[in-house]
Formats: sequence, C-alpha cells, structure tokens
Amino acid sequence: RDALGSYGVFWLRAAVDVIVGVPGDGRDVLGDGEDELMRDAKRERLERQRLVAALMRDEEIELAYGSEGRGVAPFAEGYAEALAGTVLKRTLLLVFLLDRAQAGT
Repeated sequence: RDALGSYGVFWLRAAVDVIVGVPGDGRDVLGDGEDELMRDAKRERLERQRLVAALMRDEEIELAYGSEGRGVAPFAEGYAEALAGTVLKRTLLLVFLLDRAQAGT
C-alpha cells in the first residue's frame, strides 16, 4: 500500500479508474476552516488512501464469500486467497499502466 501511494495522485487516479472504474469522488471529505495548503495536503493524502483501498477490495468476492451472502464479514474460507489473486492482478496491471505512462508510449 505504501509503495502505491508514492505515485502521483493524478496518475494513480487515472490508473485506478481504468482498472476498477471510478471509485468515487473524495473532494467532499474536508471541512472548512483549514488553510488552503493544509486542505490540499490532507485531500491528497485521503485521495491516495481511497484509491489504494479501491484496489484492495472486490465487491463480487465479498458477496461470494460474505456471511449470509450479503458481502459482510466474517468471510468464508477461501476469501483471502481469492482476494489476493485479484489484488495481485490489479497491482501488476497498475504498475504496467503507470510504467507505460511514464515511458510515454
């Protein structure tokens, strides 16, 4: 998770959008009363966390392994393995996309 957070927010957002779709807009999570630089830093940190969290979840797997078929914890045996495979594929695709973007091809 920390390594994914080292990518620029713009590129991370673009790659996550391609991989999992738009995970939502994180712009409404901050209140007023903070100076602009503090708000921007906090917004960027929260957006990075939200984007990385979107890569680490899969609703279909949660529904398949969730208790009583509702997609909520506790999850059935095999959930971790199924999720790990999905996260690995997404992470490799993310790194590929960001590498291609950096290379300019």
